[in-house]
Amino acid sequence: MKYILDTHTFLWAYTAPQNLGRQAEQIITTNGGNLYISAAVFRK
Repeated sequence: MKYILDTHTFLWAYTAPQNLGRQAEQIITTNGGNLYISAAVFRK
């Protein structure tokens, strides 16, 4: 399955994983799908 992460989810996954919901944490930490991040996240 494919997932696109929004800005908050992307940042929380690396800086404050305790802010993620159980399902989001499970999707990010397992290798069962492809994770994508919008290029807009990296714009200044």
